[in-house]
Order: sequence, then structure tokens, then C-alpha cells
Amino acid sequence: MTPETHYFDDLRVRLRPTLGRALGAADFEHAEAEFMALSHLPYGHGGQAGAGWLQAGDLDGELGGRQASLDQVFQAYLALDARRSGQPWGGEKTPRHLFRIGDILEVFPGARLLVMVRDPRAVVASYSAWSRSTMGDDPHAAQASVEAERRRVAHSFHPVTAALLWRAAWNAALRARRALGPTRVRIQSFERLVAEHEYELQSLARWLGIEGRPDDARIPVTNSSFEPNDPLAGPQNAAIDRWRSLLTPAEVRAVEQAAGGALRAAGYEPAARGGHLGAARLWATFAPAVVRAARRNAGRSGSLPGYVLRRARLALARG
Repeated sequence: MTPETHYFDDLRVRLRPTLGRALGAADFEHAEAEFMALSHLPYGHGGQAGAGWLQAGDLDGELGGRQASLDQVFQAYLALDARRSGQPWGGEKTPRHLFRIGDILEVFPGARLLVMVRDPRAVVASYSAWSRSTMGDDPHAAQASVEAERRRVAHSFHPVTAALLWRAAWNAALRARRALGPTRVRIQSFERLVAEHEYELQSLARWLGIEGRPDDARIPVTNSSFEPNDPLAGPQNAAIDRWRSLLTPAEVRAVEQAAGGALRAAGYEPAARGGHLGAARLWATFAPAVVRAARRNAGRSGSLPGYVLRRARLALARG
């Protein structure tokens, strides 16, 4: 599973005028450098071209030359990453790509979409602590970039914003499943995967057409807000209900209000007790928080107006 590339919502948007034709020399080198940096460190962590597993010329070799489109370069990167892991094919896991399903299907018409859905209260609890996560423990990480990323997350976080983004993602997943059908789009409960991992992994393998018994010991903890990175950690049951001890009554109420009917539709029950005044205060600070977050994320969104409007429409839509 290739780490997050943000390809469809960033590089592909920035180089959209080149789509559908072979890249020029300068654009090919630009795309190659970005993928080389991604092979070194995660997106936004200051990866350096030439310091990771992808080296200059690797993409040329996979493509048979440099006469290739941007989408073909991306496909070559994914193929090389799968092959280096000894796999015949792989996947890509950028969460924000859920809002770019049309673009994904342009490049991969036969793609299957696995959408992981987690309790929005747990999402908010995790996001609120993520700027204090262990991502900086990696001795190879560019610490200046890590600190900049932590500041970006801290300035972007607001419980209502995060809950509305969760609602937008839920609506996007429902629309995709209605349009493409359950054989192409699987909505997977995070909580069921953790609590009943053996059954859920076998079900997932059947959906993907993978033979054999999946090994849950290969599920890593990576970039957690609370746990150290561990490639063999396996499912963490504490992740299911940790939010109950971390969120204030006001945060729980505000998140549930923002999630609306999607909360129950996704299989979660309201739990708010009190916190009315605090929730009202959170809603009062929501609009300024959106403006602040948009400014902090302007360099990560390709087209900022499109980035915001696409999510706003889905957050306000009915499921």
C-alpha cells in the first residue's frame, strides 16, 4: 500500500494543463522529483529527491522512456512501489482522494474503492492530538518540515470543521457506492475491523479477490496520534473508545450536531450529555477557524476554491 501521495488533489491539479499528452522535459523532471521525494519521506515531511528508494531513471525504465503522460508516470510509480514489496498490484491511501473519485476513475477505470469509516468523535479526538504525535520520532525525518506540519495541523484543527469534513466524506462514500455498486465500493467500519479483525479481513480479502488467509499481524501502527510506530502492532482495541475520555462534553455535542443524521446512518449512537453552552461557543468560532485553516492549507490544495467548495457541497448534502 503506497503511502499518501495526494496526487489527485495536488500534483495532478497543478499540472492539469499537461493532462492527455506526453509531458515536456521540464514537467517530467518536476513530476519525477516529486515522486522521488515521496519515496524518501511522507507527503509534507520534506522528502528529498534521490534520498529514497526511487532513483533518477527508474520511472524511465518502467515507462520505456520519457514520452509519457503525467497519469502514466503516476501509474509507473505505483507499479514500482508494489513490485519492490513483492506484490503484483497495490493501492494508494490518501484520504482526501475520496473527494476526487471521478479523477481516480479517469486514470484507473477498473479501480476498487475501499472507504474506511470511523466514529467522527474518534476522528476529532485523534486529529486534536495529531500535532503531538510521534511522527517526529523518525530519525530520518526533516525536523523543520515536521514542526511546520505540526503547526499546520494545530492551526487547522477545529472540532466542527473536522466533523463536517467527516460528514462530507460519508456522503461522498455513499454517492460512490450508489453510482458504482458494492462490488466496486466497499464502506469498511474501522471499529469492526479492529474488534473483529479476523472475520473482517477475510471478508475484505474475498471482496478484493485475494486467495488465502490474511495475516492480521502485518497491520502496522503508523503515524498514530497516541501510539509509537510499530510495523507488527496489529489492531489496537484502545482506539475504538479512547475519545470518550479525551473529548469534553461540549466537543462531543458539537461533533454530533455537525455530523447530523450521518452519525446514526454510519452506525454510531449519540452520546452527548450536557455541554450545550460550550458547543454553542465552538460553533461561534467555527467560521474564523475555517478561514484560518484555508490559509494554512493553501499550498496543499491545488485549487483552493475548488478544494473548499467540493467539501462544502458534500457536507451540506443529504446522504
